[in-house]
This record gives sequence, structure tokens and C-alpha cells, in this order.
Amino acid sequence: MPWDEVPTYMHLEYVCDAEGHVKQQGGLSYDLEQQAESLRELHERRAEEKALKAASASSWELDQELQQIYAREFGMNKEDMLDAERKKWAKKSGGSGSGKDGSHSEKYVSHQKFDKKGNPIYPKKSVLEEFLIVDGYNIIFAWDELKELAKDDGFKSMFQLFECIPGPSGHIPVGSLFGAAAVGLLATVIIQSSSACTGIILALGASGLLNLHTAVALVVGSNIGTTITAQLAALTANRVAKQAALAHTLFNFCGAMFLFVSFVFVVDGEPAFFYLVQHFSAGGELPRQIANAHTLFNIITTIVLIPFIGPLAVLCEKVLPVREAKVKYRRLEPILLDTPDVALHQATGALRKMLGKAWRSVNCAFKLHDRTDTDNLELSESLDEIEREIDERQSDVASYLSRLMEKTINHEQAARIPMLLHCVNDAERIGDHALIIRDIFASLGDGEKPLSDEAREEFLKIHSKLVRQAQGVLSLLAGADDSVRRAVMTLRDEVMVMAALFEQNHLTRLREKRCSAESGIVYIELLGEFRKVSRHLANIAERNGAFRANAPATPGY
Repeated sequence: MPWDEVPTYMHLEYVCDAEGHVKQQGGLSYDLEQQAESLRELHERRAEEKALKAASASSWELDQELQQIYAREFGMNKEDMLDAERKKWAKKSGGSGSGKDGSHSEKYVSHQKFDKKGNPIYPKKSVLEEFLIVDGYNIIFAWDELKELAKDDGFKSMFQLFECIPGPSGHIPVGSLFGAAAVGLLATVIIQSSSACTGIILALGASGLLNLHTAVALVVGSNIGTTITAQLAALTANRVAKQAALAHTLFNFCGAMFLFVSFVFVVDGEPAFFYLVQHFSAGGELPRQIANAHTLFNIITTIVLIPFIGPLAVLCEKVLPVREAKVKYRRLEPILLDTPDVALHQATGALRKMLGKAWRSVNCAFKLHDRTDTDNLELSESLDEIEREIDERQSDVASYLSRLMEKTINHEQAARIPMLLHCVNDAERIGDHALIIRDIFASLGDGEKPLSDEAREEFLKIHSKLVRQAQGVLSLLAGADDSVRRAVMTLRDEVMVMAALFEQNHLTRLREKRCSAESGIVYIELLGEFRKVSRHLANIAERNGAFRANAPATPGY
């Protein structure tokens, strides 16, 4: 704004005199109402000034340069621009918008369109065909570090270690070829940029310090070295990312090997690939030939290796297989802790599954007396794994019930939790007895008969009782009525009586020497295991009846 109009736009009171000295007014007032009133007066004054300026505008004589700019930007000629501006001015000022002859411009009315506010809609500006081309290789050496590196004689001499000039037969020496490729690979790894490395090779070629054959070998090595960036990026990534980085390296390496093998074919005293490069370069300078060779190398290797993408992917998966995480199923849903009755029912279902595994393992151990049962012998080899799973389930249920106790629960719900914990512990102890029974049978020699015929018959009788008892307990946990619980308790009593009777019978056989002492000890220990397992099953059945007595009806498992 002009300097003399500054006071008009000031938001604060001007406190300096004509000479620029502060007036002695004892300071400014910061009364909020006074400031608001001053602002209102200022805005009203500005509005009046704008209205006066608009009313005094009697004509639109646009500057010639401004008209040209508008015509160029909006695609309108001088007459159209004048009509549009007059129409716009007339709508804002309330005038008639007439032209020089006192009437509306016919050309303007028939061709010009307006938006809802009355402003003319100008045609879109045409897109000019302008392009920006950037020489990337020259920009690379704008960095100070690369400038110094390009001037380093030792670094440049590394590119000249191997000369890949074809011999009289037209073949390039294999040692020089792979040596130059190794130099290109190493240089790219060091400076972490294949573009910079290729730029150095082009500069050396333009200076006459490299021939075409050596330059191509260096570029091919650089093409392999550039994959180090992907390898470094994949170090902390997942297996799929590592496979992609490996595929990148293998793809470029296979392409380089294919190119080197093609050097065997000679045309006019030099490898066919270089003959092709010179043909496409049409006698261009050496840097142009190197650039064309780089382009042809990438195009040819891509076309050749595309059919082998599938086998390449399989190879990467074999070298770096994706380890699928073992799916771990959630047995107890934490969300249900907010509904204690449902959570307790879920815990009961988990107990039932846990007891089923425990009984399966202990039943397998009891059947080890029959060494001809190959399926059971195979199952016995996994008893340790089953026991670990049972222990894990016990820990999960105990932790779940402990978290449930932290919730708001009623008296009946609180009373059921300790009984469930006791049942879980009994089921875990049944699983422990499976390993004990297995070790009892393992104490006998391979050729020794575990049980005598009479002891075997007694063993099968008490085992059948225990099987019926276990099935009854599992039915109770699934929602069976109280009659099943009473049957389970009766079976417990029968097992105890049979164990005591069979123990006396066995002592009689020992005195009469109808069985060996070793088998006798095994049989006595097995009878003790029958008692313990039966007692644990009875404990679960008894507590199950107690914690189900006041439980709400819920669907069974």
C-alpha cells in the first residue's frame, strides 16, 4: 500500500507525532470494548471508500499489456474481454452493462457463459507442449563426495586393472572378463550406486581411458553389484522380502552369465553382442556405445529370463522357505469374562477336553501290557508331548479362572471357581500317571512277560471298570444327569474292592511261585495306579455335581 495510506489500515491507535516522536499520553488504553468499537468504525470506513471507488468508475479502459495477457491466458480476443469485463462490472455496480452503442453486446450474449455469481466462464488454457529433460548422470557428480571420488587416480585406476580386448580369434580372455566384472561389482558395492559407477565408466570411456569391451564388462558387474542395496534393505525384513532380494540378485547374475556365454559367438572378428552394439550405435562416440550396450544387455536378458521366472521363484522359496507360524487356537475367550456364567461354562468345556486327553494317554499306558498292539505302541511314543499339552491347558484354565475372580460375580459363581480348579488339577494328575505307568512297564526287560495269565485276566477286568468310570465322568462334564454321577461313584468303589482282592490273589501266586518276583512288583504298582486314577476321576465327578447344582442352564459341549 502507499505509505500515506498506512493510518487508514492500522488496527492500533497511532501514537507518534509528525516528527515520529511518541506522544506523551500516559500509555495506550487496552479497554476491549473501546478496541471493538474502533475496529467497527474502521471496517465501516473501508466499506464506504470501496463503494465510492466503484461508483466513480465510469468506464473500463484496460491496459494493452493486461489485455494481451488475458487473451493469451483465457483464449479471448480484445472485444470479448472488454464485453466480459463490462458485463462483470455492470452486474457488480447494478448498471445495464450496455456496450458502446447502448445495447448489450450480441457477440458477448450469444457466446459467453457465466457461473451462478455472474462471473464469465473462460475456456480452459491450452496445454503447451513443453518438456524438461534432466541429465541425471551429470547431476550425480554435482555431489562433493562423488566429485572427489571421480578425481581420485587410485579409484579410476581400479577400473583399468583388466583389459578385455578380444584376441585374434575374436574371443575375450575369460580371466580379464570376470576380473573386470568383479571390479564393477566391487565399485558399486563401495559407493552404493550403480548409476554413479556407470557414470564414472562413461567418463573414463569419453576420456579414452577405457575401451568398449572393458567398459561393458564393468557395467555388467555393476549391474550385479546394485543388488546389494536390496540385500541390505531385506536384512531386517520378513522372509518374502528376503526372497525378493535374492531373486533380484539371481536374476541379474544369470543375465550376466548369459551375456558372457554369448561372447563365444563371433561375428567379423569380435563377439556378436559388440557387433550388435556397434550396429545400433551407427558409429557414435564411445559413451554412446557403452550406453547402448547397457540398454541392450538389460533388454535381452529380460526377454531371455522371463520364461524362467517360475523356476526362479521356486528356487528362492527353496533357499529361503517361509516359515509358517504354528497356529495356536484360543481355548478360552477373554471377552466372555464379562459374562461369568458363560465363562464358567467355557472353562468346564476346556476341562472336559483336557480330561479327554489325559484319559487317552493313561489308557494308552495301561495297554502297554500288550506288546503286540502296534498302534498303541506308536501312540505311547507321543505321551510326553500329550503331557506337555495337558500342563499347558491346566495353566490356561487356571489363569482364566483367576481373571474371572477379579470380575464382579455373585456368591454361587464364586463358589464354583475353586471346585473347577480342583477338577483341573485332578485331570492334570491323571495325565501324570500315564508317564508313571509307562515307566513301570519299561522297567521290565524286552523278553520278559509283563503279567502272568491270571494277573492279565484280573488286569483286564479292573481296566474295563476304569474305562466305564472315565466315560461316565466325561459324560457328566458334557451335561449328563446326576444318575451318571452316582454310577461313577459306584464304579470307584468297585475298582477299590477289586484292587484289594487282586492284590491278595497276587500275593498268593507269589508264595506259590506261580509268577516271577519282577512281574509281581509290576502288578502291585499297576494296581496302585488303578486306585489313584479311579480316585481322581471320582473327585471330578463329585465336584462336578456340586458346581452344576446352582449353575444356570447352558448348552452342552
